[in-house]
Amino acid sequence: MAEERQKGPFEQLGEAVAGPLGQAVGRANDMAMNAVGSVLGSAMQALGGWWATPDAQQASSSFTDDEDREFRTHYESSRGTGASGGGDYHNARTAYQFGYVAARNPEYQSKPFDQVEAQVERAWQALGQQGSGDWSQVRDQVSYGFTYRAPGAPNPT
Repeated sequence: MAEERQKGPFEQLGEAVAGPLGQAVGRANDMAMNAVGSVLGSAMQALGGWWATPDAQQASSSFTDDEDREFRTHYESSRGTGASGGGDYHNARTAYQFGYVAARNPEYQSKPFDQVEAQVERAWQALGQQGSGDWSQVRDQVSYGFTYRAPGAPNPT
């Protein structure tokens, strides 16, 4: 007997709100989120070192809908100001997630972003993420992802 495919969070929400059409739209959003995560995961493997460890993969997969909503809100509130003003959130999401994952690197923990920025920038460039923006375009998003802490989470710095 075949197992039923597990529905993603957007698909579940779409189904609850708008039935089959909402479910289809939600499924598309879930697939887009998974695609961004798998692209970042594949690129991280190419970096080697900590980035290719199970800990890094776990950090990447710990990026939840809560973080995604927070980063989308940050992106929307900063549109039109500074480097975040262009493009759309789909492209910016990779930069936020990259910063979020980088903050979990043991070499960077308990350090402010400005102390590890040069290393994080080199890793970004090594990933070849220019499709999401060069460093000057994504720095603020990576920094926000790096410094983000879920409500109630301890601040390691």
